[in-house]
Amino acid sequence: MNDHLSIEPRWHSRLAIGLSLLFLTLASVSHTIALRYVILLLMLVLVAKDYPELKRHWREQRGPVAAIGAFLLFAWLHSVSLSMWPEASAGEFRSQLLMGGLWFVAGLALFRPLGAGRFRTWSSSPVASWP
Repeated sequence: MNDHLSIEPRWHSRLAIGLSLLFLTLASVSHTIALRYVILLLMLVLVAKDYPELKRHWREQRGPVAAIGAFLLFAWLHSVSLSMWPEASAGEFRSQLLMGGLWFVAGLALFRPLGAGRFRTWSSSPVASWP
């Protein structure tokens, strides 16, 4: 596996949660877009660390992955062919929808159900153990 990228699973989980909380704190603060992109980049690095497990998890979650993929494809096709202002529409696609799609990838990979891996032993929430 990727031993040079190995992080103890507990720290991996805490880092993902900490980055998520930092993003939620800064999401409504103006002039922090570069910092939000850095947080997204760090989360995608955490995702890339477990790429084989990510592929397996995506196969299990075909519905949401296919739905977001179809929506992004439709939005891109609309930006390219149907929009009356293709340049502005393509810019909005990149800044809004593509970034949202990347956040979806990071969230789907890092925050799985408790029985699916790294959060099984870290969470102590009574709701998490509820059937």
